[in-house]
Amino acid sequence: MNAVLVDDDDLNIILLENLLGKYCPSVNIIGQANCVEEALEVIIKTRPDIVFLDIELHNQTASDLLNAIDLETLQVVIISAFEKYALKMHKYPVTDYLLKPLLITDLISAVNKAQKNIEKEKNKQSDNNATSEKAEKYIAFPEKDHLSITNVDEIIRLEAKGNYTKVVTKDEKSILTSKSLGDYEELLPRHKFMRVHNSHIVNLQYVSKYLRTKNGSLVLIDGTEVPISANRKKDVTERILF
Repeated sequence: MNAVLVDDDDLNIILLENLLGKYCPSVNIIGQANCVEEALEVIIKTRPDIVFLDIELHNQTASDLLNAIDLETLQVVIISAFEKYALKMHKYPVTDYLLKPLLITDLISAVNKAQKNIEKEKNKQSDNNATSEKAEKYIAFPEKDHLSITNVDEIIRLEAKGNYTKVVTKDEKSILTSKSLGDYEELLPRHKFMRVHNSHIVNLQYVSKYLRTKNGSLVLIDGTEVPISANRKKDVTERILF
């Protein structure tokens, strides 16, 4: 867990550094600061997991720093000689509020709490990524009386048919769906699919040839030749020809 220490008294920073080193070995100190401006610069540069923050910083307070940084994932432990600021700090998502002189048990508890919060956020992010990947893997095509659930990796190409879209898959299955090509351009993963023409979207992994016609065209693994629009030629060739 990477940490930044912020205090306007160098002796307090040294003391906290020693306490963390002795009792909280999981904390890796990567930066220090003794004023709001310096702290902001160090936090932006090092992107720590946790900040140990004094309340009074010369002529400013911890609030001046907290109002200037993204607190969504950053753990903040306030360390203060003044209990009077505790209520004010409740409006910020601080991990803990510790009073000086520091008690070792309180410091350890705050670090453990921060570590749990960090792990919880990592697990949440992992779950979100897994959900996103799962959603990206399949797509539902509405047909006349049902939905065709299709693995996006099986789709070779999509072709506009008026207000409908024809979808062709690897198993030579053809689906005529009631949504427009533009709808699927928004839904399909952009790192795999590309709209190469007003009427065509292709799965780039199934391109077998690039033909050097006037605007260029693509031959897909099913033998279909798909034209490239003049205004899309540059983007297509950059992705196809690297």
